[in-house]
Amino acid sequence: MTSYKKDIEKLMWVDYQLPQRNKNNYTSFIKGYLSGKDDKGFEERVSLYLNKVHQINIEYNTWIEQLDHYSYKQNKSMSLVEGLGTLLQEMEDYSGKLDEEKALFDEEEICWDGELKGEMKEQIQLQDNTLITVGDYIQFTDKIGDSYKQTKFYDSSLRAPCWDLFYPSERDFNHVYFYFDVGEKDERFVTFSRVRCLFSNSIIQIKSISSHKGKVILYSDLFAIELEKAFQEREIKLLSEGNGEIELTDFSSLSEQFDNYIQGISEYPSLRETINRWCVYFLRYLDKPWYKYHQSINGSWHKNNEIS
Repeated sequence: MTSYKKDIEKLMWVDYQLPQRNKNNYTSFIKGYLSGKDDKGFEERVSLYLNKVHQINIEYNTWIEQLDHYSYKQNKSMSLVEGLGTLLQEMEDYSGKLDEEKALFDEEEICWDGELKGEMKEQIQLQDNTLITVGDYIQFTDKIGDSYKQTKFYDSSLRAPCWDLFYPSERDFNHVYFYFDVGEKDERFVTFSRVRCLFSNSIIQIKSISSHKGKVILYSDLFAIELEKAFQEREIKLLSEGNGEIELTDFSSLSEQFDNYIQGISEYPSLRETINRWCVYFLRYLDKPWYKYHQSINGSWHKNNEIS
């Protein structure tokens, strides 16, 4: 079992040795201190512990960000070095296992045989006489609200950011699904995973309409919508070209990722992880007005007009 007693003893004196007690100096010290340790697994154990015991996101945060989040949760004025010392004392007393396989993504059960599309139609009329036609534009409604304010993409200075928008949640669309065609003539379709609330306000174009077993389904390149229920619950709205030029949301890169997965050449082990990764690293394509910062490959955050 790994012991952290020597690290804890050394860290007790650090605050008195640093010329300035600010985040940059604390971060530089920790990185320098660890670079001198012949222990490649140290950072991983810290990161795994924070994810497992304190539920501080391991996937999108660097381990330094996780530590900063932990320190802030303990005491808003706690420094990174003090936070690391406190954390290592916790880990010294921890008897659980950290080397268990991380099940970050649970693949949904998918019926790969698909479902028959049924009778294809050029247009459909709803009970309120609204006419939906192939080629019309649909916009997803807003399910995010002001939750974006708790993300680093909006405020990079947050010490305890929330990543809930980038995972499945109860706020996701109930009658809008990711989908792809199957069968020799694309006569069947496979749906998987409700569309995330992060896709709010996206604009798509209807490519086909089908009626089957009392349900009307709209299809775009990536999405299948159970029309009447989606309208009833105000998850979608029909756009009119009379209101000005309509610009579609660009999902071409996500479509490519799905194709790679279906062909067995994806770098990700599941469709759910494919979506999760795309949501974070291609957030710019969703054209969110609150998307102000991006994360560089080394984990630092920059304004979108800055070179990282």
